[in-house]
Amino acid sequence: MKKKIAFALLSGLLFCLTSCASTYGLTQAKVKKALKEGTWGSPKNSALLFSSDFAYNDFLQQNPKFGYKFYPTTCRSESVPLLLVEVVTGSVSFIEPLPIGAELKLFSKTETKGRCITTTYYGIAGVDVVLDKPGLFYYAPDDPERKNELTALKILYNYFKGSNSEWESVIANRIEELKDAKK
Repeated sequence: MKKKIAFALLSGLLFCLTSCASTYGLTQAKVKKALKEGTWGSPKNSALLFSSDFAYNDFLQQNPKFGYKFYPTTCRSESVPLLLVEVVTGSVSFIEPLPIGAELKLFSKTETKGRCITTTYYGIAGVDVVLDKPGLFYYAPDDPERKNELTALKILYNYFKGSNSEWESVIANRIEELKDAKK
């Protein structure tokens, strides 16, 4: 009887310590393939927009110089089950690196609260972001103090890890920079 109770407690503890992930968009393999083939720009001539908000769906690039095109986000949310609830420990959403001067409009965002799923379409009027300098671009209107940037970068790094690309080192350097700033 004691063995069964100990086993049940241990199983419950292990369940609570395991993490889960929700993803959609590009896989890590597809990101690495795009980097290897050179279809994505480098940190010297393009910007990689990322956010800690998992809810972003699509951005519309609307600078006529680059053509009008929708860019779906790649998203990953990591969580840990705690009793009967999953607690989100971090998330990231990003789009492929775009050329400097790209003008982006957030087109849609989907939020889930309990069993209610709400998708908001913002349309195409206006510009939310102008990618005006190369490198990483943290887009977080709801995080002005950038509290979630480090967590988002750590998850983003997993997509680029092992690619031996310039993006991999830029992301790793920014992670170290933020860690040093916290000390």
